[in-house]
Amino acid sequence: MLAQRELLNEMNPMAPFSAAELVARIGDRQHRFPLGDAPCRIGRAEQSTIVFANEMVSRNHAMIQAGEGGFFLYDLGSRNGTFLNGRRLTVPAALQDGDVIGIGDSTLVFTAARVQPAAPGPMPHHGASTVVTVAARMITVVVMDIRGFTVLARQLGETRIAQLIGAFNSDTGAILEKAGTLTLSYIGDAVMAIWEHKLTRTPQAILAGVFRSIHAVHGVVDGLQARFGLPQPVRIGVGINSGLASVGNMGSGGTSDFTAMGDVVNKAFRLESSTRHLDADVAFSDEVRDILGASVVQAITQVHRVELKGYAELCTVYAMPMRDVTRVTEMLESPAPTRAFWDLETTL
Repeated sequence: MLAQRELLNEMNPMAPFSAAELVARIGDRQHRFPLGDAPCRIGRAEQSTIVFANEMVSRNHAMIQAGEGGFFLYDLGSRNGTFLNGRRLTVPAALQDGDVIGIGDSTLVFTAARVQPAAPGPMPHHGASTVVTVAARMITVVVMDIRGFTVLARQLGETRIAQLIGAFNSDTGAILEKAGTLTLSYIGDAVMAIWEHKLTRTPQAILAGVFRSIHAVHGVVDGLQARFGLPQPVRIGVGINSGLASVGNMGSGGTSDFTAMGDVVNKAFRLESSTRHLDADVAFSDEVRDILGASVVQAITQVHRVELKGYAELCTVYAMPMRDVTRVTEMLESPAPTRAFWDLETTL
């Protein structure tokens, strides 16, 4: 059943509809949820557009996003799956008028009498103000930071530390660009990489590529000690988060840069910072956990309740050593266990 506050959000039947909407029948009442440029998030989380108070529904279960030519349905790595016209969704799908979406034990009907492309256009430019094309997109953010950089810089001196960072950025950048990242940012001794969740790939496939990339970057870092004659190995901390962010060119005039902004990005940095006092190499969020699935997470992580800077409440953080990164990729790419897990969850 939908949470009570969403039940009260029924549209005025006399108001004009937007290009498309979702229609849910609950009991003897029909509820309408208009769709527009903003993503429509569906799940148990309170910040969802449509909230289901049902344990069969994941916290961040599914999303409908406007795109070129219409609207697209995404499953966000839910435990029990999202169904489109009775078939389980494996990759994002374009929605057609009358499509039936199954989530938990509820159904939503997509109606669209006047579907129009909702690709965002550039904002008006006024002098040197920030002018940009920005859209909400589902992304995965990875932040990788060199541990103990201040001590390392004192040991090496300005010239050698600059050479080390140059080598780290160059080799890491080559790996991440080959892995299909949307954008890369270098921030001192840290690298931020962003993957966009595209229509042609499942969220699990995207995260498999993310973990492969982290393993490859670790190989580069592992070789820095011998390469630069360091007294101890170089280590990195990694934070991973998935969710919706504003993606586009941000900045002023000719200095604009293609990047992402939002809580999903900020939290990735906080997760990386948490690895220091958790004595872990990699930390990720509930959103990443939902995509990986319980069978993967239980096999490779420790679960902590952690105070992250800027968050009023304790956050659940999943932490793991670098040696288990390849296990995640192997489990995500192994079809038999994944199918068995999904089949079990669907019968709940």
